[in-house]
Amino acid sequence: MPRPAPFSATVSCTTLFSRIVYRAIGRENLRNRRAHSLEHIRTRLVALDFVLTHLQYEYLETEDDKLNYFCQRLDIPKELLPRKRYSGAVPHRTTERYFVDKFPMFLCSGSFSSPVVTFTFVDPGLGILDSFKTHLLAYGSLFEALSEVRLVYVSPRPTQFEIARKTFLATAERPPKKDPGQKILRYFRLQKLWDERKYGKLTTDDMVGQALRTITGASDYIQVGEAASCRTTTSARRFKIWHHNAK
Repeated sequence: MPRPAPFSATVSCTTLFSRIVYRAIGRENLRNRRAHSLEHIRTRLVALDFVLTHLQYEYLETEDDKLNYFCQRLDIPKELLPRKRYSGAVPHRTTERYFVDKFPMFLCSGSFSSPVVTFTFVDPGLGILDSFKTHLLAYGSLFEALSEVRLVYVSPRPTQFEIARKTFLATAERPPKKDPGQKILRYFRLQKLWDERKYGKLTTDDMVGQALRTITGASDYIQVGEAASCRTTTSARRFKIWHHNAK
């Protein structure tokens, strides 16, 4: 029988390890049933508070859901996604896993716009921003590939939000690291989507860029696209952050 762990002065929590319980919900091999640190448990409870408060959103729950959305729907290369490499039982063999933080991620759309993915960072209330900075670094390449980045800072300590906001927005002031070869590959990728009429995988900026390319030619389009990227990187429109005060 698992022992309760102190969560706060008046609250304790107990981890359910039984396969029978998780098999009943179709999650027999879920990693959450394993023993975890108190910090990990607090993080998951804060994330659960956020999800229960915002059930109206369409969540990307699993690793496959997220890979399908970014790689298939948005046509973003896997190399740009946050990943971690694990060593397996077999020597010299590793496995790459994506979005290992498992923070809630959801789609939110307006009345006249396509759904935009919203990321979250879950702070269990430790008051330390080092993990947030590491998180932004891990997601940096993916953020650069998106025309708009939305993030919710979830924490039971609202006093941390202002510092977190400045840390996040500082990301917008850094010029993106552009590889000329990647720029050419992006041009042909967008051209292919345009020719195949897969407009759902194109952002508004991509659509405008393709229209400009039709008028001015490929070389001019690449220059215009680069300038547009610099403008959106430093604009408040591209980087948005909110705070959710977990109970």
